[in-house]
Amino acid sequence: CQDHRAETASLPSPEPETEEYEVYSFLLEGENFQIKNDTDDIVVICGTTVATPIVDRYDFGGYQAISREGSYLRGLSGKISISEIGKDTLDDFEKKNMNSSTLDYQFEIKTKYLLYSDEERLEFRQSRDFFSLFYTRYQNSHGHMGFSRVGFNSNRTKAAVYHEWSAGNLAGGAHFILLTKVNGKWIVKKQITIWVS
Repeated sequence: CQDHRAETASLPSPEPETEEYEVYSFLLEGENFQIKNDTDDIVVICGTTVATPIVDRYDFGGYQAISREGSYLRGLSGKISISEIGKDTLDDFEKKNMNSSTLDYQFEIKTKYLLYSDEERLEFRQSRDFFSLFYTRYQNSHGHMGFSRVGFNSNRTKAAVYHEWSAGNLAGGAHFILLTKVNGKWIVKKQITIWVS
């Protein structure tokens, strides 16, 4: 039996790590997301991560794809230099986001939240009106959101993540977000809009 440990040592873990949930939780509790803390409100999160490729072309219609243009990642609202993100951060992000991973109930946020499945999403998409069915099932939500896996630099002081949300057929958007850790806490350093509707 051949030893494959050396070959598989650099593969990403199939499920998000604890520190990835720290980043998700920080973002969900942050001012950018403006989650209401009404007693009955719930946050609905896609139960699998959004596989988010980085493509070597600039495309305004590139849903769920981030465009690399020379030494920058570019979106609808500006760009971030790859040197600012860090090659190791971006490499980790790309490696982890080749496929989707399953999320679990490890978010640490004050607001109630639910994860919805790929089967539900497919059911909603096959209906005549996605959001009518969605809001029938998730009455106290304000739409749904999804996250990519989080890419980190080697010493875990930088993080990169893709986040998308949708509250209606013409109400949604996505961002690529760069974070840094300062005194043990994550802060948003920069973000660019990838798409908006």
